[in-house]
Amino acid sequence: MKRMLSAHRQTLLMVGLTLAALAIATPSRAETLITLFDLDNGVRPLAMGGAFTGLADDENALFYNPSGLAYLDHHTRFSSLYESYFGLTDYGQMAVARRGLGLGVILFNSRTIVQRDELGNQVGEFSYSAAGLAGAYATTLGELPLPLELPAGLDRLAVGARLKLYRVKTLEEGSGATLALDPAMSFDFGRLTAGGLEFEGLRLGLVLENLLGLPMEFGSGHREAWPLGFRFGGSVSVRGLVLAADLESNGAFHLGTEYRLSPALGLGGLEGGSLALRAGLMLGRRVSFSLGLGLQMRNFHIDYGMFTHAQLPLSHALSFGAAFNLDP
Repeated sequence: MKRMLSAHRQTLLMVGLTLAALAIATPSRAETLITLFDLDNGVRPLAMGGAFTGLADDENALFYNPSGLAYLDHHTRFSSLYESYFGLTDYGQMAVARRGLGLGVILFNSRTIVQRDELGNQVGEFSYSAAGLAGAYATTLGELPLPLELPAGLDRLAVGARLKLYRVKTLEEGSGATLALDPAMSFDFGRLTAGGLEFEGLRLGLVLENLLGLPMEFGSGHREAWPLGFRFGGSVSVRGLVLAADLESNGAFHLGTEYRLSPALGLGGLEGGSLALRAGLMLGRRVSFSLGLGLQMRNFHIDYGMFTHAQLPLSHALSFGAAFNLDP
């Protein structure tokens, strides 16, 4: 179920209502915890089919590969997303990052849900909300005060970790909180030349998901453990074209591409304007496709994505972001 949910953002409605129903159940056996972190986040990565672990070159690295934060410049980057479905659920996310540091929040809230007994009689009402907070730190080995001289090129190896705090609030027996740690690493090979073709960038990334974590203990006494897994990805850039691929431990495969048109387009006559075209494919229990656009105007950018789902209609998402140099 992990990340297959992300093929269509309307699935949030189904996820929320399902989790709300499970919140009042009290199964006796241990189960795997499913959280908002299991949804692929960020409109740009989603438009690329969720293939972002190897690329991880903006604030979305916080959600895909925190070690990628070590390669960012010193601009402070921000992006946000909000979606509402049928007046029943709200979903929002925000990420702030700069070189080596990242902070993000994911929120989900359902409106009033009718509580019924086993005979279908209404016995009350309740709501369901979930919140995830992520903080990350990353650095390259070359920036660490190591006592030994590193072999050539190893100074570009980036290491990082993400701490995730997660809280569910609903009926007392279904409420709880927990945390987990995700170590990660990336390697940027820089510019390479092969067969007369110059690669502007080649990156590999690996995230060990939930390597350390505390089980979620609900008010009912039921416990659910974080699932241990990994996500491996790579990306390559050639003449403005980015190709990226991710593989998850559950067998899901993500493939994405982005082509950034030259700023010489002169969009609206504004300097620094650029347009990015994106497409993606996710292969798992189901197949889903995605398309997207990214428009950048100086310090601001808007990202749009369109996603397919096997059973649900076409879905759309829009996010707004900015990048500023806040250094004195």
